[in-house]
Amino acid sequence: EQSQFGQNLVNGTLVFSIAVGMTVNDISGACIAMLEYENIKHLGPTFHGDTLYARTNVLDKWESKSKNDRGIVYVETIVSNQREEDVLTLKRKILVPKREYAARPYTHK
Repeated sequence: EQSQFGQNLVNGTLVFSIAVGMTVNDISGACIAMLEYENIKHLGPTFHGDTLYARTNVLDKWESKSKNDRGIVYVETIVSNQREEDVLTLKRKILVPKREYAARPYTHK
């Protein structure tokens, strides 16, 4: 409450964790591995009681150079609050099975 905003702030690392957790079902639920997080930017404050929303855009994709049954998807997630203010962005690379292998349960080779 004694911050420059006059109310309690939520720790930015917690906002990042919530954003990643919120997108598991949509983005990484079927992934083999999360490869990299990058360009994490805290754009504005998040306050106790805020409601967070996340949207993710695919920026690029390419085939794995080492395994022919998988590829890498590069995405950006933008987190906003109930006032439609963007509060965080992050980019990540996700290792996923290719479409023709996705229906089968994944086993490490």
